[in-house]
This record gives sequence, structure tokens and C-alpha cells, in this order.
Amino acid sequence: MKINWLPFKEARSFVHKLNLKTQKEWQKYAKSTKRPGDIPGTPEASYKNLGWGGYGDWLGTGRTSNQDRVFLPHNQAKKVVQKVIWNGNSLGSGTDFNNWCKSGNCPKNIPSAPDRTYKKQGTWTDWGNFLGTGTIKFGGKPYLSFEDARKFVGKLNLKSRKYWIEYCNSGNKPDKISGSPNITYKKEWKGMGDWLGTGAADNSTRSKNFLSAKEAKPMYKKLFKEYGIKIGSDWPKFAKTHKKLLEELHLPLTPLHFYTKVKAKKRKKQK
Repeated sequence: MKINWLPFKEARSFVHKLNLKTQKEWQKYAKSTKRPGDIPGTPEASYKNLGWGGYGDWLGTGRTSNQDRVFLPHNQAKKVVQKVIWNGNSLGSGTDFNNWCKSGNCPKNIPSAPDRTYKKQGTWTDWGNFLGTGTIKFGGKPYLSFEDARKFVGKLNLKSRKYWIEYCNSGNKPDKISGSPNITYKKEWKGMGDWLGTGAADNSTRSKNFLSAKEAKPMYKKLFKEYGIKIGSDWPKFAKTHKKLLEELHLPLTPLHFYTKVKAKKRKKQK
């Protein structure tokens, strides 16, 4: 006997008023005598091609289950995650990644279990490949020492972090070289410029060496006087042409932005 279900939108509107929060709650309700005869117990099948958009849409919670979410392709997801690592997050293992996801920071288009999601698609290799750490499985050879690894990398003639990440994803990087040296060699790490041999310090390394606001204030006053800087709008041009001098004096190129950010961090810690 064919059942005439309510049109999808009418049925969904009815279900929204039930205020059910999860698929489990819906299934319990669907099996009860409370469910009207014209509302299907398995809406994903009954409305498959008639507007079905997942249980978050059906229940009105807005939540999307893993099976209904659209994830980035494996290679794109890797790039997103590896940028997170280079922004100071120590995602050195699958466990670190899982904890990061549980904290709520993982983007919705990145699966919380990439090893399962991408394995089904046939694109998964291992956590080391996904996180860019180059982690070797049990029984593999250990990484080179920091000095030996840095010598090897210096000969690659890579000019910036961007080219380093591209090299790591190219498949040409030997297993004995870590893809995330800032994590592997945390104690010896002095910045990407030191690692690549370019001598250029990255922003995070430079910022640690900047003078405090109290120490920097008289230095800026002296520079304004010596170089005839009359107004604030003259500073960007000066900073652009005197980068080396400011680095030697341990002063940021954009003092207002940098010290405002430092103050904000201090206030956040005090709360």
C-alpha cells in the first residue's frame, strides 16, 4: 500500500516545531505513536530527491552530519591544515589534530577524521603527509640532525616559506627531512630564513626580539628628530626605505599596529 506523505516543506515545518535536537531523538520519536501517519520515519529515503538536505535541515538545528557535509578535496584540505601549523599550532600527530578539532577550530569543510574520509576516496597516505610533518611510521629511519637537515635544505635554494611548503607537497622531499621543522627542531629553530639559508627572519621570530613599547618610544622619537620626520604619514615611506636599520634597532615597521596588538594580548591574559 502506497502512503501519501505530506509534501517535504510541510513535513519539515511540522518537525521543526517538535524541537528535536539530534538524529537519535528523531529516531526515538519516529518509532513512537506520536508520529503522524503522513510523516515518514525515514525522511532521508522518502524525500531523497524532493528537497532532503540532511538532519540539521530536517530538524531545524542547522547542524550538518559528517555524511551530509561537503569536504574539500584531499590536497586542498592538506594546504589549509598545513597553514594552520605554520601559524604556530603544534599539530604534529593525528592525536594533536583530533584535539584541535574537538576545540572547535577545525573548519567545517575539513573532516574531523580525515584518515577515514580520504581513505574511502583512495587519496589518504598517512598523517605525516596530511599534516606536512613527514612523520615516519614505526620502523622507519629517524630525521637528520638539525644542522645536517638545514645544510640539505639550504642547497635547495628556496626563497620563502611558500616555496618550502610547495616543495614538501611535491613528493620530492626525502623522508629523513621533516616537513615541519619548526615543530621537529623546536629547541634549535630560529625561523624560516635560518632554515632556508636566506637569512630573512620571519615575522614571528622578529616580533620576539622587538623592544617593549616603553623601550621603543624614545628610539622612535630619536629617529623622528634625526631623519626630519614631521608627521605620522611620513613614517611608512621611511620604514620602507630603512628596514635594515629598524631590524638592527629591534623596532617593528608598523609600531602602532604591533604595540596595539601586544596590549590586546596582555588584556586578554589578565581576564
